[in-house]
Amino acid sequence: MIIEEKAETFPLIDGESYIAVLSSHLHILNIRMQGMLERLHHEQNQLKNYIENISHQIKTPLTAMFLKEDLLLEMTQGKQHQIVEQIVFQTQRIQDCIESLLHLAQLDSHSIEYHKKDYLFSEMIDSIQEQLYPLMEDNDVHLKIQGENQMIYCDFQWMKEAIENILKNCIEQKPHSSIDITCLEKSSYMKIIIHDHGHGFIEEDIPHLFERFYRSEYQSHQGIGIGLSISQEIIQDHHGSIHIYNDQGAVFEILLPQKETKNKYTVTIE
Repeated sequence: MIIEEKAETFPLIDGESYIAVLSSHLHILNIRMQGMLERLHHEQNQLKNYIENISHQIKTPLTAMFLKEDLLLEMTQGKQHQIVEQIVFQTQRIQDCIESLLHLAQLDSHSIEYHKKDYLFSEMIDSIQEQLYPLMEDNDVHLKIQGENQMIYCDFQWMKEAIENILKNCIEQKPHSSIDITCLEKSSYMKIIIHDHGHGFIEEDIPHLFERFYRSEYQSHQGIGIGLSISQEIIQDHHGSIHIYNDQGAVFEILLPQKETKNKYTVTIE
């Protein structure tokens, strides 16, 4: 059952009985806990604002660097052109790290407002393929899609990022030439299965793959180890879950409630 809780004040009972004394202690504890939660929320918002400000300060020179690098790509050939391409690649890595840290701060501060609607799964996959095309081409990998006409209920941009992070990890695994993506409709939820055909997970890594900054032999060494953690948090914010296991390669299994299911089983505590 999906439960959305609201903060409420613990009831205070007058009198000198044991229940009244216990009620008084619980009331004080509740006030202290609410204060701690407010301070924590304030600190999380401060962290988000700091990262947003730093991100903005870094993005401005990065944009200028990209513009100058594009000019250098047009002006150079041979070995010099290859060196400039490497510089562009490293600049892009810096930008990707900044974006990931910013999104992590937004998730931590619970400041994201999800705008959920029904979307065609094919629409999301097409958008992801367009974004990942250079990476897929470099690694000679293509996607095999089943169930592309299914509808999923989500925030398009955030769920796109969650799936894109998973696919980035899959694309860079060797050896394989295709990644299977399947979307299945069940009675109360949608199941998305992403299956690469690489070496699979190292078994001892599986319990830790969603931990922040955890680096595994399975995962790409280009990132900083937060992509899968971000994916998990986005999916959980959609009241879904993600599981990983080996089956002739690595398998990511995502479960997302359908719109009717969430409405039916949501309980609000007032």
